Amino acid sequence: MMRNIKLAKRNKWGRFIKNSDSVYHSNPHKKKLNFLCEECNKISKKLPWEFKTTSAKRRLCSRKCWREYISKNNPRGKEHWSFKGGKWKNQQGYIELRYWQDGSLIRILEHRKIMEDFLKRKLTDNEIVHHINGIKEDNRIENLQIVLRQFHQGEVCCPYCRKQFAVK
Repeated sequence: MMRNIKLAKRNKWGRFIKNSDSVYHSNPHKKKLNFLCEECNKISKKLPWEFKTTSAKRRLCSRKCWREYISKNNPRGKEHWSFKGGKWKNQQGYIELRYWQDGSLIRILEHRKIMEDFLKRKLTDNEIVHHINGIKEDNRIENLQIVLRQFHQGEVCCPYCRKQFAVK
């Protein structure tokens, strides 16, 4: 059924002139369409061009629904496809462990964690874990030695086992 709409007149620049006897021409591309949000099941309206996106945003009504959709459908942490066990290589070339504990992010160097587990105690700030062969990624316990910060160059003595060794 066609409605008889009187179109507005245009001026010499192509813009509509508002008269009392004429109605603005309605643009069909600006007419919003109803759809059902997949997250909250609420009926919402969107412009036709908003449905052309390939992502799930076209099926959701708001940013709030989008955040809920992402948190439900995108795996995080150990379930994510690119999870590498919480290990990172930092700028100095050491392996860094990152994990959440009691609501806070814990960052610790892997060679320090291995030495703490081996000694069954926390390392002090004055203690440095040294790689014997100089390869920073080689964190085997046979390759790690504890040295004091003041004696990190040359021949040193371990303060706990009194073993002598050279530091590069």
